[in-house]
Amino acid sequence: MAKRREEQPRAPTRKQLSRAQKEAELQRRIILGSAFLLGAVIIILLAGFLYDQLVVPRQPIATVNGTTIPVEAYQKRVNYERYRLFSAIDRTGKQLLQFNPNDTSVAFLLNMYSQQLDQLIQQYQSIPLDVLETMIEETLMREKAAELGVTVSDEEVETRLRQIIATQLNAITQADADATATAVAQRAATQTAEAAAATPTPTETITETESITTTAPITPTATPFPTPTPNILTEEAYRTGLETYLKNTNAFFDFTEADLREVVYNEVLREKVREAVIADVPTEEEQVNVRALLLPDEETAKQALEELRAGKEMEAVANELSATFAGDLGWVSRGQTVPEFEEAAFSLEPGEISEPVQTDFGWHIIEVLERDEENDRVHVRHILVETEEEAQQVRERLLNGENFADVAREVSQDAGSLEGIRPINLGWIVRDQEGIPEDILKAAFELSAGEYSEPLPLGDGRYVILYVVEGPEVRELPEDVLRQRQQNAFETWLAKVKGEAEIDRNWDESKVPDDPFADDIALILQNFQNLQQALQQAQQQQQSEATPTPAP
Repeated sequence: MAKRREEQPRAPTRKQLSRAQKEAELQRRIILGSAFLLGAVIIILLAGFLYDQLVVPRQPIATVNGTTIPVEAYQKRVNYERYRLFSAIDRTGKQLLQFNPNDTSVAFLLNMYSQQLDQLIQQYQSIPLDVLETMIEETLMREKAAELGVTVSDEEVETRLRQIIATQLNAITQADADATATAVAQRAATQTAEAAAATPTPTETITETESITTTAPITPTATPFPTPTPNILTEEAYRTGLETYLKNTNAFFDFTEADLREVVYNEVLREKVREAVIADVPTEEEQVNVRALLLPDEETAKQALEELRAGKEMEAVANELSATFAGDLGWVSRGQTVPEFEEAAFSLEPGEISEPVQTDFGWHIIEVLERDEENDRVHVRHILVETEEEAQQVRERLLNGENFADVAREVSQDAGSLEGIRPINLGWIVRDQEGIPEDILKAAFELSAGEYSEPLPLGDGRYVILYVVEGPEVRELPEDVLRQRQQNAFETWLAKVKGEAEIDRNWDESKVPDDPFADDIALILQNFQNLQQALQQAQQQQQSEATPTPAP
Protein backbone atom coordinates (compact mmCIF):
# COMPACT_ATOMS: atom_id res chain seq x y z
CA MET A 1 0.00 0.00 0.00
CA ALA A 2 1.40 3.34 -1.01
CA LYS A 3 2.27 5.89 1.80
CA ARG A 4 0.19 9.15 2.05
CA ARG A 5 2.25 12.18 1.28
CA GLU A 6 2.53 14.55 4.27
CA GLU A 7 0.83 17.89 3.71
CA GLN A 8 3.22 20.83 3.71
CA PRO A 9 2.05 24.00 5.54
CA ARG A 10 0.65 26.43 3.15
CA ALA A 11 2.17 29.88 2.94
CA PRO A 12 -0.26 32.63 3.96
CA THR A 13 -1.90 34.26 1.12
CA ARG A 14 -1.44 37.90 0.42
CA LYS A 15 -4.94 38.54 1.72
CA GLN A 16 -4.24 36.78 5.00
CA LEU A 17 -0.99 38.67 5.45
CA SER A 18 -2.77 41.93 4.86
CA ARG A 19 -5.47 41.10 7.42
CA ALA A 20 -2.87 40.06 10.05
CA GLN A 21 -0.95 43.25 9.53
CA LYS A 22 -4.10 45.27 9.98
CA GLU A 23 -5.02 43.41 13.18
CA ALA A 24 -1.53 43.89 14.58
CA GLU A 25 -1.63 47.58 13.74
CA LEU A 26 -5.05 47.95 15.36
CA GLN A 27 -3.83 46.17 18.51
CA ARG A 28 -0.74 48.38 18.59
CA ARG A 29 -2.90 51.46 18.29
CA ILE A 30 -5.21 50.24 21.05
CA ILE A 31 -2.24 49.68 23.36
CA LEU A 32 -0.74 53.03 22.47
CA GLY A 33 -4.10 54.76 22.92
CA SER A 34 -4.67 53.12 26.28
CA ALA A 35 -1.18 54.05 27.39
CA PHE A 36 -1.69 57.60 26.18
CA LEU A 37 -5.07 57.84 27.93
CA LEU A 38 -3.63 56.39 31.14
CA GLY A 39 -0.70 58.78 30.90
CA ALA A 40 -3.08 61.69 30.35
CA VAL A 41 -5.14 60.69 33.39
CA ILE A 42 -1.99 60.42 35.49
CA ILE A 43 -0.79 63.79 34.23
CA ILE A 44 -4.17 65.38 34.98
CA LEU A 45 -4.25 63.86 38.47
CA LEU A 46 -0.66 64.87 39.09
CA ALA A 47 -1.36 68.36 37.80
CA GLY A 48 -4.39 68.61 40.07
CA PHE A 49 -2.36 67.38 43.02
CA LEU A 50 0.46 69.81 42.29
CA TYR A 51 -2.06 72.60 41.80
CA ASP A 52 -3.68 71.88 45.15
CA GLN A 53 -0.35 71.44 46.93
CA LEU A 54 1.76 74.12 45.28
CA VAL A 55 -0.44 76.64 43.46
CA VAL A 56 -3.56 76.96 45.64
CA PRO A 57 -1.65 77.41 48.93
CA ARG A 58 0.24 80.31 47.39
CA GLN A 59 -2.88 81.97 46.06
CA PRO A 60 -4.20 84.89 48.09
CA ILE A 61 -7.24 84.24 50.27
CA ALA A 62 -7.36 88.02 50.61
CA THR A 63 -5.35 91.07 49.62
CA VAL A 64 -5.12 93.98 52.05
CA ASN A 65 -3.68 97.23 50.70
CA GLY A 66 -1.51 95.16 48.34
CA THR A 67 -0.40 92.68 51.01
CA THR A 68 -1.51 89.13 50.27
CA ILE A 69 -2.70 86.58 52.80
CA PRO A 70 -1.86 83.13 51.33
CA VAL A 71 -4.39 80.31 51.38
CA GLU A 72 -1.80 78.09 53.07
CA ALA A 73 -1.46 80.46 56.04
CA TYR A 74 -5.25 80.79 56.22
CA GLN A 75 -5.78 77.02 56.23
CA LYS A 76 -3.22 76.49 58.98
CA ARG A 77 -4.83 79.19 61.10
CA VAL A 78 -8.33 77.73 60.59
CA ASN A 79 -7.19 74.31 61.75
CA TYR A 80 -5.31 75.78 64.71
CA GLU A 81 -8.37 77.71 65.88
CA ARG A 82 -10.41 74.53 65.39
CA TYR A 83 -7.89 72.67 67.54
CA ARG A 84 -8.12 75.21 70.36
CA LEU A 85 -11.92 75.29 70.38
CA PHE A 86 -12.23 71.53 69.96
CA SER A 87 -10.32 71.13 73.23
CA ALA A 88 -13.17 72.96 75.02
CA ILE A 89 -15.83 70.96 73.14
CA ASP A 90 -14.07 67.71 74.02
CA ARG A 91 -13.89 68.65 77.72
CA THR A 92 -17.61 69.43 77.73
CA GLY A 93 -18.34 66.14 76.00
CA LYS A 94 -16.36 64.19 78.60
CA GLN A 95 -18.19 65.98 81.41
CA LEU A 96 -21.51 65.00 79.86
CA LEU A 97 -20.49 61.33 79.85
CA GLN A 98 -20.27 61.45 83.65
CA PHE A 99 -24.03 62.06 84.00
CA ASN A 100 -26.26 59.16 84.97
CA PRO A 101 -29.11 59.18 82.39
CA ASN A 102 -31.42 57.51 84.93
CA ASP A 103 -30.97 60.34 87.45
CA THR A 104 -33.69 62.88 86.64
CA SER A 105 -32.25 65.34 89.18
CA VAL A 106 -29.46 66.23 86.72
CA ALA A 107 -31.90 67.76 84.22
CA PHE A 108 -30.96 71.32 85.21
CA LEU A 109 -27.21 70.68 84.94
CA LEU A 110 -27.72 68.88 81.65
CA ASN A 111 -29.60 71.88 80.28
CA MET A 112 -26.75 74.16 81.37
CA TYR A 113 -24.17 71.99 79.63
CA SER A 114 -26.45 71.82 76.59
CA GLN A 115 -26.43 75.60 76.27
CA GLN A 116 -22.67 75.69 76.72
CA LEU A 117 -22.18 73.02 74.06
CA ASP A 118 -24.51 74.84 71.63
CA GLN A 119 -22.50 78.04 72.02
CA LEU A 120 -19.21 76.22 71.44
CA ILE A 121 -20.55 74.50 68.32
CA GLN A 122 -21.82 77.80 66.92
CA GLN A 123 -18.39 79.36 67.49
CA TYR A 124 -16.74 76.34 65.89
CA GLN A 125 -18.89 76.53 62.77
CA SER A 126 -18.08 80.22 62.29
CA ILE A 127 -14.29 79.71 62.48
CA PRO A 128 -13.59 79.73 58.69
CA LEU A 129 -15.08 83.19 58.15
CA ASP A 130 -13.98 84.52 61.55
CA VAL A 131 -10.36 83.59 60.83
CA LEU A 132 -10.48 85.38 57.48
CA GLU A 133 -11.60 88.63 59.13
CA THR A 134 -9.10 88.17 61.97
CA MET A 135 -6.19 87.78 59.54
CA ILE A 136 -7.34 90.84 57.58
CA GLU A 137 -7.45 92.84 60.82
CA GLU A 138 -4.01 91.58 61.85
CA THR A 139 -2.58 92.69 58.51
CA LEU A 140 -4.04 96.16 59.03
CA MET A 141 -2.72 96.31 62.60
CA ARG A 142 0.78 95.56 61.37
CA GLU A 143 0.44 98.55 59.06
CA LYS A 144 -0.93 100.84 61.77
CA ALA A 145 1.43 99.69 64.53
CA ALA A 146 4.17 102.11 63.50
CA GLU A 147 1.75 105.06 63.52
CA LEU A 148 0.69 104.10 67.05
CA GLY A 149 4.24 103.53 68.24
CA VAL A 150 3.56 99.85 68.87
CA THR A 151 6.16 97.12 68.51
CA VAL A 152 6.28 93.48 69.59
CA SER A 153 9.64 92.03 70.57
CA ASP A 154 10.79 88.43 70.38
CA GLU A 155 10.97 88.47 74.20
CA GLU A 156 7.27 89.37 74.42
CA VAL A 157 6.37 86.53 72.08
CA GLU A 158 8.49 84.13 74.12
CA THR A 159 6.86 85.29 77.37
CA ARG A 160 3.37 84.72 75.99
CA LEU A 161 4.33 81.34 74.56
CA ARG A 162 5.63 80.27 77.96
CA GLN A 163 2.33 81.35 79.52
CA ILE A 164 0.43 79.21 77.00
CA ILE A 165 2.52 76.13 77.79
CA ALA A 166 2.30 76.82 81.53
CA THR A 167 -1.50 76.87 81.27
CA GLN A 168 -1.44 73.51 79.50
CA LEU A 169 0.63 72.09 82.36
CA ASN A 170 -1.37 73.73 85.19
CA ALA A 171 1.75 75.70 86.06
CA ILE A 172 2.80 79.35 86.25
CA THR A 173 5.81 81.09 84.78
CA GLN A 174 8.45 82.53 87.08
CA ALA A 175 7.70 86.04 85.81
CA ASP A 176 3.99 85.69 86.62
CA ALA A 177 4.78 84.26 90.05
CA ASP A 178 7.06 87.22 90.81
CA ALA A 179 4.43 89.69 89.61
CA THR A 180 1.76 88.04 91.78
CA ALA A 181 4.00 88.13 94.86
CA THR A 182 4.77 91.80 94.27
CA ALA A 183 1.09 92.65 93.89
CA VAL A 184 0.21 90.78 97.11
CA ALA A 185 2.97 92.56 99.02
CA GLN A 186 1.87 95.97 97.73
CA ARG A 187 -1.75 95.26 98.63
CA ALA A 188 -0.76 94.16 102.14
CA ALA A 189 1.35 97.29 102.61
CA THR A 190 -1.53 99.48 101.46
CA GLN A 191 -3.96 97.78 103.83
CA THR A 192 -1.53 98.17 106.74
CA ALA A 193 -1.06 101.84 105.99
CA GLU A 194 -4.79 102.40 105.74
CA ALA A 195 -5.40 100.57 109.03
CA ALA A 196 -2.74 102.63 110.79
CA ALA A 197 -4.21 105.85 109.47
CA ALA A 198 -7.72 104.83 110.48
CA THR A 199 -6.80 103.75 114.06
CA PRO A 200 -4.82 106.51 115.84
CA THR A 201 -3.22 105.61 119.18
CA PRO A 202 -4.72 107.74 121.99
CA THR A 203 -2.26 109.71 124.15
CA GLU A 204 -3.02 109.58 127.88
CA THR A 205 -2.32 112.46 130.27
CA ILE A 206 -0.65 111.13 133.39
CA THR A 207 -0.04 112.96 136.68
CA GLU A 208 3.08 112.50 138.74
CA THR A 209 1.19 110.85 141.63
CA GLU A 210 -0.40 108.18 139.48
CA SER A 211 0.91 104.70 139.74
CA ILE A 212 0.69 102.93 136.43
CA THR A 213 0.64 99.22 135.95
CA THR A 214 0.88 98.24 132.33
CA THR A 215 -0.50 94.95 131.21
CA ALA A 216 0.49 93.77 127.81
CA PRO A 217 -2.53 93.17 125.65
CA ILE A 218 -3.22 89.59 124.76
CA THR A 219 -2.97 89.18 121.03
CA PRO A 220 -4.70 86.08 119.72
CA THR A 221 -2.49 84.04 117.48
CA ALA A 222 -4.30 82.99 114.38
CA THR A 223 -3.47 79.67 112.84
CA PRO A 224 -2.20 80.60 109.39
CA PHE A 225 -3.50 78.79 106.38
CA PRO A 226 -0.77 76.97 104.53
CA THR A 227 0.38 78.95 101.53
CA PRO A 228 0.13 76.77 98.44
CA THR A 229 3.41 76.34 96.64
CA PRO A 230 3.01 77.48 93.06
CA ASN A 231 3.94 75.06 90.31
CA ILE A 232 6.68 77.07 88.61
CA LEU A 233 7.33 76.23 84.96
CA THR A 234 10.93 75.02 84.63
CA GLU A 235 12.98 75.33 81.47
CA GLU A 236 12.88 71.58 80.94
CA ALA A 237 9.12 71.45 81.49
CA TYR A 238 8.66 74.31 79.03
CA ARG A 239 10.67 72.63 76.29
CA THR A 240 8.96 69.29 76.84
CA GLY A 241 5.54 70.95 77.01
CA LEU A 242 6.12 72.90 73.82
CA GLU A 243 7.25 69.74 72.02
CA THR A 244 4.15 67.89 73.23
CA TYR A 245 1.86 70.77 72.26
CA LEU A 246 3.22 70.81 68.70
CA LYS A 247 3.11 67.01 68.53
CA ASN A 248 -0.58 67.08 69.47
CA THR A 249 -1.41 69.63 66.79
CA ASN A 250 0.62 67.82 64.15
CA ALA A 251 -1.34 64.66 64.84
CA PHE A 252 -4.19 66.42 63.00
CA PHE A 253 -2.54 68.98 60.68
CA ASP A 254 0.84 70.44 59.77
CA PHE A 255 1.78 73.17 62.25
CA THR A 256 5.32 74.21 63.09
CA GLU A 257 6.78 76.18 65.98
CA ALA A 258 7.23 79.10 63.59
CA ASP A 259 3.50 78.94 62.80
CA LEU A 260 2.69 78.98 66.51
CA ARG A 261 4.98 81.94 67.15
CA GLU A 262 3.31 83.81 64.30
CA VAL A 263 -0.10 83.32 65.92
CA VAL A 264 1.24 84.44 69.30
CA TYR A 265 2.91 87.50 67.72
CA ASN A 266 -0.40 88.61 66.20
CA GLU A 267 -2.29 88.09 69.46
CA VAL A 268 0.21 90.20 71.41
CA LEU A 269 0.16 92.82 68.66
CA ARG A 270 -3.63 93.08 68.81
CA GLU A 271 -3.53 93.57 72.58
CA LYS A 272 -0.89 96.31 72.36
CA VAL A 273 -2.65 98.09 69.49
CA ARG A 274 -5.87 97.99 71.48
CA GLU A 275 -4.13 99.46 74.51
CA ALA A 276 -2.78 102.30 72.37
CA VAL A 277 -6.19 102.99 70.81
CA ILE A 278 -8.11 103.08 74.09
CA ALA A 279 -5.49 105.09 75.97
CA ASP A 280 -7.45 108.31 75.40
CA VAL A 281 -10.82 106.95 76.54
CA PRO A 282 -11.90 109.14 79.50
CA THR A 283 -12.04 107.35 82.83
CA GLU A 284 -14.24 110.02 84.47
CA GLU A 285 -17.64 111.40 83.50
CA GLU A 286 -20.62 113.25 84.91
CA GLN A 287 -22.98 110.88 86.71
CA VAL A 288 -26.09 110.92 88.89
CA ASN A 289 -27.10 108.60 91.73
CA VAL A 290 -30.72 107.67 91.04
CA ARG A 291 -33.57 105.74 92.65
CA ALA A 292 -36.70 104.84 90.72
CA LEU A 293 -40.26 103.85 91.54
CA LEU A 294 -41.93 101.68 88.90
CA LEU A 295 -45.72 102.04 88.79
CA PRO A 296 -48.44 100.14 86.91
CA ASP A 297 -50.28 103.12 85.35
CA GLU A 298 -50.30 106.91 85.08
CA GLU A 299 -53.05 107.45 87.65
CA THR A 300 -51.15 105.49 90.30
CA ALA A 301 -47.94 107.28 89.35
CA LYS A 302 -49.53 110.70 89.85
CA GLN A 303 -50.91 109.61 93.22
CA ALA A 304 -47.49 108.35 94.28
CA LEU A 305 -45.75 111.55 93.16
CA GLU A 306 -48.15 113.68 95.13
CA GLU A 307 -47.37 111.72 98.31
CA LEU A 308 -43.62 111.78 97.64
CA ARG A 309 -43.53 115.53 97.16
CA ALA A 310 -45.56 115.89 100.35
CA GLY A 311 -42.61 114.35 102.18
CA LYS A 312 -43.54 110.68 102.49
CA GLU A 313 -40.65 108.23 102.15
CA MET A 314 -40.43 106.25 98.93
CA GLU A 315 -40.52 102.91 100.80
CA ALA A 316 -43.73 103.90 102.63
CA VAL A 317 -45.45 104.90 99.39
CA ALA A 318 -44.31 101.65 97.75
CA ASN A 319 -45.59 99.53 100.64
CA GLU A 320 -49.03 101.13 100.53
CA LEU A 321 -49.33 100.63 96.79
CA SER A 322 -47.99 97.06 96.93
CA ALA A 323 -50.95 96.04 99.08
CA THR A 324 -53.20 97.23 96.25
CA PHE A 325 -51.35 95.57 93.38
CA ALA A 326 -50.38 92.17 94.80
CA GLY A 327 -50.68 89.52 92.08
CA ASP A 328 -50.62 92.12 89.29
CA LEU A 329 -48.64 90.99 86.22
CA GLY A 330 -49.24 94.18 84.25
CA TRP A 331 -49.84 94.15 80.50
CA VAL A 332 -49.23 90.76 78.91
CA SER A 333 -48.87 90.18 75.16
CA ARG A 334 -49.28 86.90 73.34
CA GLY A 335 -46.25 84.65 73.60
CA GLN A 336 -45.12 86.04 76.96
CA THR A 337 -46.69 83.30 79.08
CA VAL A 338 -47.19 79.56 78.82
CA PRO A 339 -49.96 78.54 76.35
CA GLU A 340 -52.50 77.41 78.98
CA PHE A 341 -52.24 80.72 80.86
CA GLU A 342 -52.37 82.76 77.66
CA GLU A 343 -55.44 80.94 76.32
CA ALA A 344 -57.37 81.54 79.54
CA ALA A 345 -56.27 85.17 79.96
CA PHE A 346 -57.15 86.22 76.42
CA SER A 347 -60.57 84.54 76.65
CA LEU A 348 -61.66 86.70 79.62
CA GLU A 349 -63.42 90.04 79.60
CA PRO A 350 -62.40 92.86 81.99
CA GLY A 351 -63.53 92.05 85.53
CA GLU A 352 -64.07 88.37 84.74
CA ILE A 353 -62.45 85.72 86.94
CA SER A 354 -61.32 82.47 85.35
CA GLU A 355 -61.97 78.91 86.34
CA PRO A 356 -58.89 77.16 87.81
CA VAL A 357 -56.19 76.94 85.10
CA GLN A 358 -53.43 74.34 85.33
CA THR A 359 -49.87 74.95 84.05
CA ASP A 360 -46.48 73.45 84.87
CA PHE A 361 -46.24 76.00 87.69
CA GLY A 362 -49.43 74.93 89.46
CA TRP A 363 -53.06 76.14 89.46
CA HIS A 364 -53.99 79.73 88.61
CA ILE A 365 -56.98 81.95 89.17
CA ILE A 366 -56.79 84.75 86.61
CA GLU A 367 -58.56 88.10 86.41
CA VAL A 368 -58.35 90.48 83.45
CA LEU A 369 -58.45 94.14 84.43
CA GLU A 370 -58.23 95.71 80.95
CA ARG A 371 -57.98 94.71 77.31
CA ASP A 372 -56.03 96.50 74.59
CA GLU A 373 -57.44 95.13 71.34
CA GLU A 374 -55.30 97.41 69.17
CA ASN A 375 -52.04 95.99 70.56
CA ASP A 376 -53.50 92.54 71.32
CA ARG A 377 -52.66 92.49 75.02
CA VAL A 378 -54.41 92.21 78.39
CA HIS A 379 -53.76 93.71 81.81
CA VAL A 380 -53.91 90.68 84.06
CA ARG A 381 -53.42 89.58 87.65
CA HIS A 382 -53.39 86.07 89.10
CA ILE A 383 -53.12 83.93 92.20
CA LEU A 384 -51.01 80.75 92.08
CA VAL A 385 -51.65 77.74 94.35
CA GLU A 386 -50.62 74.07 94.38
CA THR A 387 -53.89 72.16 93.88
CA GLU A 388 -57.12 72.49 91.95
CA GLU A 389 -59.05 72.33 95.21
CA GLU A 390 -57.15 75.34 96.60
CA ALA A 391 -57.70 77.22 93.35
CA GLN A 392 -61.44 76.58 93.51
CA GLN A 393 -61.55 77.89 97.08
CA VAL A 394 -59.67 81.05 96.01
CA ARG A 395 -62.15 81.61 93.19
CA GLU A 396 -65.11 81.30 95.53
CA ARG A 397 -63.57 83.85 97.93
CA LEU A 398 -63.08 86.32 95.09
CA LEU A 399 -66.61 85.80 93.76
CA ASN A 400 -67.88 86.45 97.28
CA GLY A 401 -66.29 89.90 97.18
CA GLU A 402 -62.95 89.49 98.97
CA ASN A 403 -60.18 91.85 97.85
CA PHE A 404 -58.02 90.23 95.16
CA ALA A 405 -54.75 91.74 96.45
CA ASP A 406 -55.49 90.65 100.02
CA VAL A 407 -56.17 87.07 98.95
CA ALA A 408 -53.07 87.06 96.75
CA ARG A 409 -50.85 88.25 99.61
CA GLU A 410 -52.32 85.52 101.81
CA VAL A 411 -52.11 82.43 99.59
CA SER A 412 -50.35 83.08 96.26
CA GLN A 413 -47.09 81.21 95.67
CA ASP A 414 -45.91 83.51 92.86
CA ALA A 415 -43.32 85.49 94.80
CA GLY A 416 -42.53 87.65 91.78
CA SER A 417 -46.04 89.07 91.53
CA LEU A 418 -46.18 89.58 95.32
CA GLU A 419 -43.09 91.75 95.49
CA GLY A 420 -45.34 94.53 94.29
CA ILE A 421 -44.01 98.04 93.97
CA ARG A 422 -40.52 98.50 95.32
CA PRO A 423 -37.98 101.33 94.97
CA ILE A 424 -35.18 100.42 92.55
CA ASN A 425 -31.68 101.65 93.36
CA LEU A 426 -30.14 102.39 89.96
CA GLY A 427 -27.00 103.76 91.62
CA TRP A 428 -24.60 106.03 89.77
CA ILE A 429 -25.50 106.11 86.07
CA VAL A 430 -23.99 107.78 83.00
CA ARG A 431 -25.77 109.57 80.18
CA ASP A 432 -25.68 106.54 77.88
CA GLN A 433 -26.28 103.85 80.53
CA GLU A 434 -27.14 100.55 78.87
CA GLY A 435 -30.60 99.14 79.60
CA ILE A 436 -32.23 102.51 80.37
CA PRO A 437 -34.30 104.34 77.70
CA GLU A 438 -32.78 107.55 76.36
CA ASP A 439 -35.68 109.78 77.48
CA ILE A 440 -35.44 108.39 81.04
CA LEU A 441 -31.69 109.15 81.12
CA LYS A 442 -32.27 112.64 79.81
CA ALA A 443 -34.86 113.32 82.53
CA ALA A 444 -32.50 112.02 85.23
CA PHE A 445 -29.72 114.43 84.25
CA GLU A 446 -32.12 117.37 84.23
CA LEU A 447 -32.82 116.87 87.96
CA SER A 448 -30.86 118.13 90.93
CA ALA A 449 -30.16 116.22 94.11
CA GLY A 450 -33.35 115.75 96.16
CA GLU A 451 -35.73 116.27 93.21
CA TYR A 452 -38.42 113.92 91.86
CA SER A 453 -39.23 113.67 88.18
CA GLU A 454 -42.71 113.78 86.71
CA PRO A 455 -44.19 110.32 85.93
CA LEU A 456 -42.38 109.10 82.81
CA PRO A 457 -44.04 106.58 80.44
CA LEU A 458 -42.16 103.39 79.62
CA GLY A 459 -44.21 102.59 76.52
CA ASP A 460 -45.90 99.48 77.93
CA GLY A 461 -48.51 101.17 80.09
CA ARG A 462 -46.22 101.50 83.10
CA TYR A 463 -44.69 104.70 84.47
CA VAL A 464 -41.57 105.48 86.46
CA ILE A 465 -40.74 108.26 88.93
CA LEU A 466 -37.04 109.15 89.31
CA TYR A 467 -35.36 110.57 92.41
CA VAL A 468 -31.82 111.95 92.32
CA VAL A 469 -29.97 111.06 95.53
CA GLU A 470 -26.68 112.74 94.56
CA GLY A 471 -25.23 114.57 91.61
CA PRO A 472 -24.78 115.35 88.89
CA GLU A 473 -21.03 115.20 89.53
CA VAL A 474 -17.92 114.02 87.72
CA ARG A 475 -16.82 110.60 89.03
CA GLU A 476 -14.66 107.65 88.09
CA LEU A 477 -16.56 105.45 85.64
CA PRO A 478 -17.72 102.07 86.96
CA GLU A 479 -15.42 99.30 85.80
CA ASP A 480 -18.03 97.62 83.58
CA VAL A 481 -18.96 100.93 81.92
CA LEU A 482 -15.30 101.80 81.31
CA ARG A 483 -14.62 98.37 79.79
CA GLN A 484 -17.57 98.79 77.44
CA ARG A 485 -16.42 102.30 76.45
CA GLN A 486 -12.95 100.99 75.71
CA GLN A 487 -14.29 98.10 73.66
CA ASN A 488 -16.55 100.45 71.70
CA ALA A 489 -13.61 102.77 71.03
CA PHE A 490 -11.46 99.91 69.72
CA GLU A 491 -14.23 98.49 67.53
CA THR A 492 -14.97 101.95 66.11
CA TRP A 493 -11.29 102.48 65.31
CA LEU A 494 -11.00 99.04 63.72
CA ALA A 495 -14.12 99.55 61.60
CA LYS A 496 -12.74 102.89 60.39
CA VAL A 497 -9.39 101.35 59.47
CA LYS A 498 -11.08 98.51 57.58
CA GLY A 499 -13.41 100.93 55.84
CA GLU A 500 -10.48 102.99 54.54
CA ALA A 501 -8.46 99.95 53.39
CA GLU A 502 -8.50 98.27 49.97
CA ILE A 503 -9.54 94.73 50.80
CA ASP A 504 -10.09 92.02 48.18
CA ARG A 505 -11.55 88.84 49.65
CA ASN A 506 -11.12 85.68 47.55
CA TRP A 507 -12.74 83.31 50.03
CA ASP A 508 -14.94 80.41 49.00
CA GLU A 509 -15.81 77.03 50.50
CA SER A 510 -13.19 75.20 48.41
CA LYS A 511 -10.40 77.04 50.24
CA VAL A 512 -11.58 75.89 53.67
CA PRO A 513 -9.45 72.90 54.79
CA ASP A 514 -11.05 69.58 55.63
CA ASP A 515 -12.09 69.45 59.25
CA PRO A 516 -9.81 67.04 61.15
CA PHE A 517 -12.18 67.01 64.14
CA ALA A 518 -15.50 66.51 62.31
CA ASP A 519 -15.87 62.84 63.27
CA ASP A 520 -15.00 63.47 66.92
CA ILE A 521 -17.51 66.32 67.20
CA ALA A 522 -20.21 64.22 65.52
CA LEU A 523 -19.59 61.49 68.12
CA ILE A 524 -19.81 63.99 71.00
CA LEU A 525 -23.11 65.33 69.67
CA GLN A 526 -24.47 61.81 69.21
CA ASN A 527 -23.54 60.88 72.78
CA PHE A 528 -25.24 64.02 74.04
CA GLN A 529 -28.38 63.27 72.03
CA ASN A 530 -28.46 59.73 73.42
CA LEU A 531 -28.11 61.12 76.95
CA GLN A 532 -31.00 63.54 76.41
CA GLN A 533 -33.24 60.78 75.07
CA ALA A 534 -32.39 58.48 77.99
CA LEU A 535 -33.11 61.26 80.47
CA GLN A 536 -36.46 62.04 78.83
CA GLN A 537 -37.42 58.37 79.04
CA ALA A 538 -36.43 58.32 82.72
CA GLN A 539 -38.55 61.41 83.39
CA GLN A 540 -41.55 59.90 81.60
CA GLN A 541 -41.13 56.70 83.58
CA GLN A 542 -40.95 58.66 86.83
CA GLN A 543 -44.08 60.63 85.94
CA SER A 544 -46.01 57.50 85.03
CA GLU A 545 -45.04 55.88 88.33
CA ALA A 546 -46.10 59.00 90.25
CA THR A 547 -49.52 59.15 88.56
CA PRO A 548 -52.07 57.27 90.69
CA THR A 549 -54.07 54.57 88.97
CA PRO A 550 -57.78 55.55 88.94
CA ALA A 551 -60.02 53.32 91.01
CA PRO A 552 -62.27 51.00 88.99
